[in-house]
Amino acid sequence: MIPSYPTGLPYPLREGYGLDKINRIRTTGMDVGRAVQRWEFDDAPAFPSVTWILSEVESRVLNAWVNQVAKAGWFNIPLLSDMGFETVTARFVETPKRAELVGRYSWKYAATLEIEFEPMLDEGWAEILPEYVLLADIFDYIPNREWPTSQFGEQAEILDVTINVQWPE
Repeated sequence: MIPSYPTGLPYPLREGYGLDKINRIRTTGMDVGRAVQRWEFDDAPAFPSVTWILSEVESRVLNAWVNQVAKAGWFNIPLLSDMGFETVTARFVETPKRAELVGRYSWKYAATLEIEFEPMLDEGWAEILPEYVLLADIFDYIPNREWPTSQFGEQAEILDVTINVQWPE
C-alpha cells in the first residue's frame, strides 16, 4: 500500500511552486541542415518544486514522515496542477533542503518532487471536444439555473424524508 501525505500538514505554498516538465520531443540533426523531430513518449513525470512553512510541531511530523515513511519511495499527496487539486503519486527527488527559520518559531522547507505521471485530460478531449472543456463552467451553470425544476421543486428533500420515514416497507 502506498503511504499518504499526513493529513494534518498544510499543502505546499503557492510561492515558488511550479511544475518542471520533461521535453518529450527528440530532435536529430541531419547533414543537410534540417532536423528530424519525433514524439518520444506519452507518459512522462513532472517535477514540482514545493515549499512549506511549518510550525515546530508540523516540522517534526514532516521530518519524521520523510525519514521513516516516505524515504525514497512513492506516496500519495494532493497537489495543484492545471487540472486542479488532485491526489497524485509522487516521490522526493531529494530530501527536503535545509530548514530555514522564518519568523519566531516557523520553519521553511523546500523540496523537489517527481510526479509519476503528469496530470492531463483524458485522451480525445483536446481533439474532439475542446469547447466542452473550455466552456465547462457555462455547461454547469445553464442546467442548474435555466432549466425548470421538477414539480416538487424545493419540497423534494422533504418528500424524500417523508417517503423513507413514514411509508412502511
